Amino acid sequence: MDLANSDALQMARAVDPEGQRTIGVLTKLDLMDRGTSAGAALGNAVVPLRLGYVGVVSRSQHDIQTGKDIRLALAEADAWFRSRPEYAEVLDRCGVAALGRTINHILVQHIHSLLPKLKTKVEATLQRKSKELAGYGDPAGVSQTSRGGLLLKLVTDYHERFCATLDGKNEDMPTNELAGGARIRHIFQEIFATALEELDPSRDLSDAEIRTAIQNSGGVGGSLMIPEAPFEILVRTAIRKLLSPALQCSDLVHQELLRIAAACQNDALARFPLLQKELDVAVSELIAAGAEPCEAMLRNLVDCELAFINTSHPEFIGGAQAVALVIDRRRAAALAGPSESHGSGLSVAKAMAQQPGGVLGAVPPRGEDDDDGSEAEGSFEDAFGPSAGAAKAVGGGEPGQVSAPPPVLQVGVGSEQQGIEVEVTRLLVDSYHAIVRGTLQDLAPKAIMQFLVGNMTRGLHQHLIRTLYREDRLEHLMAESPEVLVQRQRCHDAVTALTAALQALDTIPRDLQKRLGVARSVAMPAGSLSSAPRGGHSAPRHRAAPGPREQGGLTEAPAPSPPRGALRGGLENLARVGRAGRKQAGSVEDASLAALSQSTGFPE
Repeated sequence: MDLANSDALQMARAVDPEGQRTIGVLTKLDLMDRGTSAGAALGNAVVPLRLGYVGVVSRSQHDIQTGKDIRLALAEADAWFRSRPEYAEVLDRCGVAALGRTINHILVQHIHSLLPKLKTKVEATLQRKSKELAGYGDPAGVSQTSRGGLLLKLVTDYHERFCATLDGKNEDMPTNELAGGARIRHIFQEIFATALEELDPSRDLSDAEIRTAIQNSGGVGGSLMIPEAPFEILVRTAIRKLLSPALQCSDLVHQELLRIAAACQNDALARFPLLQKELDVAVSELIAAGAEPCEAMLRNLVDCELAFINTSHPEFIGGAQAVALVIDRRRAAALAGPSESHGSGLSVAKAMAQQPGGVLGAVPPRGEDDDDGSEAEGSFEDAFGPSAGAAKAVGGGEPGQVSAPPPVLQVGVGSEQQGIEVEVTRLLVDSYHAIVRGTLQDLAPKAIMQFLVGNMTRGLHQHLIRTLYREDRLEHLMAESPEVLVQRQRCHDAVTALTAALQALDTIPRDLQKRLGVARSVAMPAGSLSSAPRGGHSAPRHRAAPGPREQGGLTEAPAPSPPRGALRGGLENLARVGRAGRKQAGSVEDASLAALSQSTGFPE
């Protein structure tokens, strides 16, 4: 017998490298040559196995053909082992009865080690399925009262989730992105504020446009000082441009409210598709109802700013300081590069500053174009056509002859005084525009919160009840979808099966403890189970002399009876649960449970 080159052992090592499931069974020991024995192999000394070896004497073909009784064959095999002195030390590992005891002990230990993990999985699956079943809720009642109570509960829960999401108190808020009220706050503080800051009236106004507004405001008589009319015209144009970002901010908040409303719908509402659809319509109507007065309020805020240009605002600096700023800038330019033109402009600015009235005010100055207005004139001509000087050259005739003005008359190159007037007017427009921009940046979010967001939080609950709670429509709205009915029944069956499985698992450990106590009283092969190393090999060990129970032979140490009663019933119940779980829960280790039941298939 060459165990080292056994194909069976090589195949076993391939599928069970740890040796935790490999038992060596040496058959037909009675046919070995005289003078040889398998005593060393049965002692686990040749090719050690973690679970050891068992030797058996099989029935011969003649015994099978003659119908020899199996009990007689087993008795003769036991007698043969007892009559062979070379097997005296390994007598407890010889015979079919010893093989049954060994396999039974291994099975019980495997079940005992598997139960905690299996029970944990069953409990986790039961908890998940119970939560899913609770999400489907109880079947909708057949009475009007039960349907109405359920509808009121769903509406109230939806309103509470909506308000909690806006306030950031919803337990289901994500942690990887902004959601709910935080997104609305982001619209106010980042998107809307940035859009207002990007509106720059000075960037949109050229010097030529400002000179044109100043000359047009002077009429036929003209003006000696900077008139107030061009300032008001230009600043009103800049204020009107603030309305568009405010309306866009309202639209963005409107979309966010719809987004929040959709996110607040849970599985309980999904049970009733008709109710869910009607609720979507009702919420959208309420949001739209708040959007109209919100837009009207934003337009009124801008109209209020246009109705009265408050030049006495504390943040709007006086006109004398505006001229002083221009003087300082021109003085700095003169020191950097003195010229006759700059000097004349400085004297004109000083003269304007010494005269009372006529100028509104200013804020810190912005950059200016060239004093001679050539750059502004060039850009103005590109947009509006040739200047008056160019028109004169085109329409020129004989000396002393008056030529008609062109159909579109535009300002020419500005003088030094006009350059100062343009610069002061630009500063005034920037100053007042910054005041109005800050006011609208503060009031527009407040108006949106009052008329759009606040309208939802204050009136959502009553609006939903008033719209949805109608006795003549309760049966229609509270009709569950067929898919929900099927899913609830499946989930209910899974919970029932898992509960039965858990009860079966709770009863098995007590039976296993009894089983292990009996099995441990039976001697196990040397080096088997926990005594062997994890690699599947064990060092040869010498067995002590057999105890009193072994002196009388194997028949004096009968194998424990097959698992019956509670253990067998529990395993069969566990197998049925596994089959039910395969259809319903889908997560119970039914294959393992069925294997445990099938592994106990001893004779009845």
